[in-house]
Amino acid sequence: MILTSNLYQPQLNANSNYQAGPPGPGPVPSSIGNTGPKLSPVVAPAPPSRAFMPINNNTGMQRSTSGGQMQQPNTATESPPPTVQTADVSNVPAQQRPVIGMLTRLFNETSEALGGSHAVPAKKREIDDNSKKIGVLFVKLNKNDISKNAAEKLIQLCQALDRGDFPTALKIQVTTSDWDECSFWLTTLKRLIKQNAR
Repeated sequence: MILTSNLYQPQLNANSNYQAGPPGPGPVPSSIGNTGPKLSPVVAPAPPSRAFMPINNNTGMQRSTSGGQMQQPNTATESPPPTVQTADVSNVPAQQRPVIGMLTRLFNETSEALGGSHAVPAKKREIDDNSKKIGVLFVKLNKNDISKNAAEKLIQLCQALDRGDFPTALKIQVTTSDWDECSFWLTTLKRLIKQNAR
């Protein structure tokens, strides 16, 4: 038995005001007389919309992973990401302290060139992003969570910056094998050098 064989078989009814045919946007008037009541076409309900609906983060609520219930975030354990200004640098080894000083100066000079506290919103976001990424580098230096090779190259890079030798600073390969540890902040660092070299 084929289920679809009778799906669209015309059903002839002499008393019907409509002629059977394939489904379409509406009924087709019959050419047989107009003697019965007019029937409205049957319209299937539209499927529920599955459009993207963002969660309003202004409520301070977060979706729970179980059951979809909303919960308050635990603000006691969440802290803002470190920035150039807020990163703890109290435990940075002595030989890497000049890196902190030079990169802070580079960040401040570049930020002022972008407009500083009076920057337009797009530049303000760029300044904030730069601060967060260099802040992560400062945290890594503070925890001594950076490879010896990358730390030595950062010292060389900052020595070139201190001399005002931006072309040399840009040419220094901070990493070739430690990209995973440097990828978050290295691109930002190179961009700051390029912006400051102009």
